[in-house]
Amino acid sequence: MEPNIHVIIVGAGIGGLMLATLLEKAGTSYQVLEKSEELKPLGCAVTLSSVGHLFEQLGLRDDLNELSKPFGALHLCQEDMSLVGSFYTRKPGHDVEENYGDYARAVSRPDLVRLLMKQVNPNRVHFSKRVVSTTQDRDRVSVTCRDGTAYSGSILVGADGAYSKVRENMYEELQMANALPWVDSLPLRYGYECAVGVAENLDPELYPVVEEKYCEFVACLGKKIPYSWWLIPLTSNRVGWMIVHDIRDQNLTAADKPEWSPVDAIKMCNSTRHFTCPYGGTMGDIIDATPQVSKIMLEDKFFTTWHSGRVVLLGDACHKMVPFGGMGANMAIQSALKLANVIYDIESDSQQDIKWAFDEYFEDRQGDCKGAVNASNYNGAFIHAKGLIANALRYVIKWVPNWLVKIGQDKLNSKRQQASFLPFVKMRGKFQNTAPPVPSLRRPIFEKSKDVNNLSIAVSLGPLMQIFEQLGMYEEILSLSKPVAEVGIRGDQLTSRGSYRWLNPGKDIADRYGDHIRAIARSDLLNLLLRQIPTSKVHFNKRVLIVKQEDEKVRMRCQDNSAYSGTMVVGADGSYSSIRQNLYRDLERAGILPKTDACPPAYHYDCLVGITEPLDAVKYPVFKNDFTELQIMAGKNVPYDLWVTPLTDNRIAWMSFYNVQADGSAAERSFRFSEWDSNAALQMCSRVRHLPCVYGGSLGDLIDKTPKNRISKIMVADKYFNTWYHKRVLLLGSGMDSRIDKGVLLQRSCHKILPFGSNGVDMAFLSALELANLLYEMPTSNQNEITLIFEKYFQARHKVAKSSVEVSRRTGIMINRKLWLWSELMRPLVYLAIRSTIKNYEETVATFRPQAIFLPLVELRGSAKNKIMTPPKVLSCTSTSSKEE
Repeated sequence: MEPNIHVIIVGAGIGGLMLATLLEKAGTSYQVLEKSEELKPLGCAVTLSSVGHLFEQLGLRDDLNELSKPFGALHLCQEDMSLVGSFYTRKPGHDVEENYGDYARAVSRPDLVRLLMKQVNPNRVHFSKRVVSTTQDRDRVSVTCRDGTAYSGSILVGADGAYSKVRENMYEELQMANALPWVDSLPLRYGYECAVGVAENLDPELYPVVEEKYCEFVACLGKKIPYSWWLIPLTSNRVGWMIVHDIRDQNLTAADKPEWSPVDAIKMCNSTRHFTCPYGGTMGDIIDATPQVSKIMLEDKFFTTWHSGRVVLLGDACHKMVPFGGMGANMAIQSALKLANVIYDIESDSQQDIKWAFDEYFEDRQGDCKGAVNASNYNGAFIHAKGLIANALRYVIKWVPNWLVKIGQDKLNSKRQQASFLPFVKMRGKFQNTAPPVPSLRRPIFEKSKDVNNLSIAVSLGPLMQIFEQLGMYEEILSLSKPVAEVGIRGDQLTSRGSYRWLNPGKDIADRYGDHIRAIARSDLLNLLLRQIPTSKVHFNKRVLIVKQEDEKVRMRCQDNSAYSGTMVVGADGSYSSIRQNLYRDLERAGILPKTDACPPAYHYDCLVGITEPLDAVKYPVFKNDFTELQIMAGKNVPYDLWVTPLTDNRIAWMSFYNVQADGSAAERSFRFSEWDSNAALQMCSRVRHLPCVYGGSLGDLIDKTPKNRISKIMVADKYFNTWYHKRVLLLGSGMDSRIDKGVLLQRSCHKILPFGSNGVDMAFLSALELANLLYEMPTSNQNEITLIFEKYFQARHKVAKSSVEVSRRTGIMINRKLWLWSELMRPLVYLAIRSTIKNYEETVATFRPQAIFLPLVELRGSAKNKIMTPPKVLSCTSTSSKEE
């Protein structure tokens, strides 16, 4: 069941209507309350930068381009029209469109507001609704209007401008509770008064600038008078303008705010009509061509309190800025986007879930908004300051180098986020986001441990790097891992028994698949993945005890007595999956669990693992190599094998295996994770310290350089489960490989693989990707749709998972068998065994390089052809259309 969220938006400005547009697309219930009698947007023009991709997501890119002009330049002129300096967006070496995909767009504020209004359901917008009071409790929030009408909902958004009534009511409640920071109780600061308008139907012969392709702002600065006047060419033979009066020296605040009337606007226009117009004539000519002139005060303030309970602020209500940075509308739109994303991700309409969403919204937006408020204030001072020093500083604009301009532009475009619930659009331009868009995470993640499981072991990543590239993690993966050049096996005296090199001519895996197999510490990979997920979505210390399925939802109870419910449960909790145990117990009681699934995994090996601290590169020169290798010491006269792999940061990952199947009593032990503790790990350390290491010395030297809390003893087992899902529960990875109705198993929860095939992590990634793509296409959450999705998932993954389990087992037997005949006759053939593993790897992983259908596709590298017949882009289009239907 989707959360029953209803949002009340107060204010039909740019921020409020953008939020309403996004909620409309997301299918979230909302209402807009506007105090005016009808939509009469006032103002001059706004410049939209770094939000073009959002308009493209909304299908409004062409409409916006038709209503706007690309921003080409800003010219600063003196009162006598002499040029002070210019800033161009089309300079050689720094073209904004080439770097970022599009120019900023100059559009009249009324046009933008009307465009957004067309995207909103008119039945959800109510005019003449001036809010006078707000109340809230733990379940609902309500507003009362001057006409006596009242509205209630789950969330109240105050997008009602600098003099927000919603903010006023919220702050009053916080003040009564002594919970309002004193800085938020201070009034807004007034620095400028301003007359604004849009001149229409200008004659192109008198004003040829209106027919130019690019919009070039002109700002004229009074030399001895405290005024500046601005002109912005727009579409349809129009020019936006504003005349700014600098009154900062009067130190006015909100308490001094006068009530403006049309007469005041006329008075200000009459007193400034004689100002010279840079296009010819005077400003009086521009004023006379303006149907409606408004006089406004320009104030600024950054509020530090954006939400309380179920009330949250948006746009000028929490970050009001003067217009000299061109960022007011951009900040409102970006804040509306973030707020829409977190509202979409809310699990329920509970007070706690809403608070988590608002906290994430504030943490993400407050830094950028505060910076924009300050930058706009500094720009205003830079433009309007008088005197010799101020004039000299303004002339410096001529000499600003391209590289410095690019740094500022890169920062402005570094967080071009998108709506998480709409198909992503491709980011244009050479510059790539430092914060790539992240798809919606409606479902939280539960982990039984107190933090991420940092088991000290190395894992390999095959040529699936297109997934990391889609997620914007490619460069981080490269920095955390090393490419693997060779896998080799050595005997008692470290003599070579066979090897396979990945770099030989004709066998270079990077040539075939675009990327090398890479070795990475499991803890580094887990921490990298964890950083991609909002902290509010991951709950630690949640050991699941009971899973109960109902008709429309599934419920869980954890060891700490906390309870959760949702549309489905994905069991990705490993070989000892609690989700699988609950699922199989229910199936066994119903008499429908296959007998093979009732048996525990086959227990093959005891394994001691660890990763050293950074080692001396002089003593271990292997670290000087750009590539790494996996070396296996498999002696016939000792019951233990040793695996070592150099990693980044001068670390070595090591594993020592003991074949318990050679010991009948050990092989009969119950498969229980609780058998092992730190003492068991230390005891095994004492038995394997003497094993020789191919890089010099013995395993004992590596153990001594490994922190004790980073040494683990684990049981290595394998099993393919036939039941992966039932109803609303699904198993993933080593906890699954079995079918169920409302649940699904993922990765080791359903197909536990021995490490000798080196593709366990790849199998996990492919299973997770397959499931994510199918869930993205799921139109509804009813039982039939869930069953269909789970069946598709099982059919897509079960054969390759079963094959991987079997191949890994055979490879383990080849490496670890201790019989003399086997050692002498079969070890020389280890090349064929490794080659067999690689062949299986290529057939199951490398040639099936799928991508996320809900992210922009990336180009596959290498000469090998992909076996996927249906391009992900086609699936994405199908998914989108099905959702709309």
